[in-house]
Amino acid sequence: MPNRRLLIVTQAVDPKDSALGFFCEWIQTIASDPRVQTVEIWCLREGEWSEKPANVVVRVFPAKGRVWSFLGRLVTNRFDAVFVHMSPIWVALGGWWWRLTGQRVVLWYTHGSASRELRIALAFVNEVLTATPDAFPIRSAKVRAIGHGVSPRFFAARCDEQDDSSDSRDLDIISVGRISPRKRVRETLALFSEILKRRPGSHFAWIGETLTDADKEYAVQVAQDVERLNLADRVRFMGALPFADMSSAYASADLLLHLSATGSLDKVVLEALAAGCPVLSTNPATSEAVLSAYWGGPLDTTAADEAVERADRGVPMAQRLDVTRRFSLATLVTRILDTCFNRP
Repeated sequence: MPNRRLLIVTQAVDPKDSALGFFCEWIQTIASDPRVQTVEIWCLREGEWSEKPANVVVRVFPAKGRVWSFLGRLVTNRFDAVFVHMSPIWVALGGWWWRLTGQRVVLWYTHGSASRELRIALAFVNEVLTATPDAFPIRSAKVRAIGHGVSPRFFAARCDEQDDSSDSRDLDIISVGRISPRKRVRETLALFSEILKRRPGSHFAWIGETLTDADKEYAVQVAQDVERLNLADRVRFMGALPFADMSSAYASADLLLHLSATGSLDKVVLEALAAGCPVLSTNPATSEAVLSAYWGGPLDTTAADEAVERADRGVPMAQRLDVTRRFSLATLVTRILDTCFNRP
């Protein structure tokens, strides 16, 4: 049945948001699907969005009375399907009604936290979609991994073949993610210190912020490492960047160091490769998706040699095309809508 009405419930609709800015492109791709007549979005915050499709309506919950506003909309609106993005609390509150009234409920969730709200939500959803099998913390027959979706903007950021094969050039190296122990910032700085012995004029930038008190305590240790390793004039902590700026950040870098210990495939690896930025990742999940980006050896002088070699070698156009094909945003959205409209 064409011309369906889809409800999307999410946290924020803001292309400038560093964490959720990418979701605006998800919405645009969803809204352009011929099966979808209208998309209504319920969220906590809306930023300036000049490219909002004509068939998309955004409704923001007020800061006060948020739950009552949600419940009021819940019982006065009907949709063909409900897609909840990373917000299990709303399924826990409203899933019973959606299921009672025959509205199909699909939750997207990629996080290691198994909260009480998530466990309640799992009882009400028809299906849970996640990126990789290990990206959802609860085992359930309702869970299905459908991959990541990389925006075409990353490929477009650098469309030329790289020709920076000089074995003496300085390198611009980046890492992307929270400043937290699981992202292994201190180990990354130690590896960069080894790389500097090979390319003394190189620079390193960490793109990401601290989100919790534990992160802030860890950031103190990171700052001490910067001083101990004499990296103050070579390292910058840039904070979080808007999603719209990330494609150029990858495209202008010579290497992404990705020593994350999260266990699941990180989308930043795919985005970097699509933008033509070589990657050295110690996450085993990377090897399953993009073997050439994985490093399984020790983080010592050998790893530093490998990092420099990858930066010099660049990313072949064929590999960039392969990543954008295998992890296409359009393909991901098709899978999401197939699930929402009950065609797994």
